[in-house]
Amino acid sequence: AIRIFYDGFRKEGLEGVEKFVGEVYRISGVSHAIMTNIPFDSNEAQHWRPMKKEYPETFKSALRVDPLLAGDRKTVENAL
Repeated sequence: AIRIFYDGFRKEGLEGVEKFVGEVYRISGVSHAIMTNIPFDSNEAQHWRPMKKEYPETFKSALRVDPLLAGDRKTVENAL
């Protein structure tokens, strides 16, 4: 029964994904989620550079600058 429930969303493609996320947010009382991006991590940066991707309004983004604040000069310099 649980597989049938999820397959109902999966079969609708991107529209199904958006419906599922909306349902999860509604049930949990969440209005948005924050995705963190680390600009100094090349493995992560490849997913959003060089072109910006569009996301639904329910997803917000924030840059993590941990290496910069921690004084990790090598990581920062390698990313530049």
